[in-house]
Amino acid sequence: HQPDVVPQKKPRWKNAMPQVLAGFVAQSVVIQAGVSMAFSAVLLPQLMQNDSALTATTDQLSWIASLVTIGTLIGSIMTGPLMDKFGRRTTCQLSCVPLIVAWILVCLAQNVETLYVGRLLAGMGGGLSTVAMVYVSEVSNPKIRPMLLCLNSVFVSTGILLTCVLAQWFTWREMTIWFGALAVLSCVVVWLLPESPHWLASYKHKKRESVLAAVRWLNRNPQRCQEEMNTLMEAAQIQSQNHRSSYGGFRFISSSIMVPSTLKPVAILFFIFLFQQLSGGYIVIFYAIQVFQIVGGNFEKDFDEYDTLVFMGLIRFVMSIIAAIASRRFGRRPLTILSGLGMCITTLIVATYLHIDPVEYPGGFRLSENSTDTLTSTESGHWTCVVCILLYVCFSSLGVLVIPWTLIGELLPIKVRGIGSGFMVGVAYLLMFGVVKSFPFALNLTGTEEIFFFFSFMSLAGVVFVYKFLPETLGKPLQEIEDYFK
Repeated sequence: HQPDVVPQKKPRWKNAMPQVLAGFVAQSVVIQAGVSMAFSAVLLPQLMQNDSALTATTDQLSWIASLVTIGTLIGSIMTGPLMDKFGRRTTCQLSCVPLIVAWILVCLAQNVETLYVGRLLAGMGGGLSTVAMVYVSEVSNPKIRPMLLCLNSVFVSTGILLTCVLAQWFTWREMTIWFGALAVLSCVVVWLLPESPHWLASYKHKKRESVLAAVRWLNRNPQRCQEEMNTLMEAAQIQSQNHRSSYGGFRFISSSIMVPSTLKPVAILFFIFLFQQLSGGYIVIFYAIQVFQIVGGNFEKDFDEYDTLVFMGLIRFVMSIIAAIASRRFGRRPLTILSGLGMCITTLIVATYLHIDPVEYPGGFRLSENSTDTLTSTESGHWTCVVCILLYVCFSSLGVLVIPWTLIGELLPIKVRGIGSGFMVGVAYLLMFGVVKSFPFALNLTGTEEIFFFFSFMSLAGVVFVYKFLPETLGKPLQEIEDYFK
């Protein structure tokens, strides 16, 4: 057997609280991923104001926004080797280092190049923070693992909401102080957690006493603690034999990577992330204001762009919490399918409505030179499209934007989970960079209704793929999931 927290009975909350606490604390570093994603929405309009001490061209602004995804790609690739060598908890702490440096650089930036470096480092910290998903998957009981892993997206949504709320009162430089302090706090509290018992037993081959201390911290029930210890020590012996016989070079590739138990989940994850990006979920987050405008939305004097950002962040935050609770009751497949169908229907309504009654949006996609500029020449009937966009955000946050990230820690086998999780997150962010970067050009090339017809089609294609190929992981030990793909 591979290491897994395998008690099959649903644990009492009293006994599960240490694992829940560990999941919350470890994933606190993920807040920074949401912060980095939403920070450009606040930073760019302020840089474009006439009284800004630091100015940038449109091309420079686009790089300031997108470099964070490149940094995330680099960080996620580094995650696998680092977590396998130094441990899951230690890598969580290491993720805070580039974040702290990044916020210092951005706070003190006097030129665009410094902002480039800061945004790149912020992305690297966000990429490294993906180790939290692996840590949670290894320390949690299978019955509560889906809920804890879904908290990953809750914390990302928390970062987005926090950024939008702070923007109501602080400038972008003042906000960096808050975010830097948050990174320091996360680094400190993660230090209080135990290291993953799986890593201690399978990678460091620690003595039984060291592994037992971590297991006891995470399991209050003595009987379950002993069951977990027996499973871990047995798995450590098998892992040690496999490590000596096949780790490194061609043997490791042939025995651990080029096998169905690895290739199948990697292929499934790739296509799920592809459909996730092409269905437009992250485009609506990155370009919230522009999306409202191109479907005919209207900002009144008492409801400006920053209010819209807060509203969108609040919707995603609430829905990600609902997804975390629902995933524990209904599982991955039903939520993802429901989410995809909702996205398909809402974008289809938007596309059809715009085909029947097109919206005149001057200039296609453009960044306003003044953050207070609004579009007021719109018919009231187009608020139907705005409501559908809000429903689209609700449905996307219920599954399609949440569940694929949590599947990484569950579908990949233990022998390649470290390297594989970093690789898959890197692929996901590379896809995100391509889609987000190309959206303005695609919009100008095809038009609004064609874009939403495309989103609808890709959402439906994603539903069909999940229905046919994604197995349910709710309540299943990691070893059982791995055996499914063999």
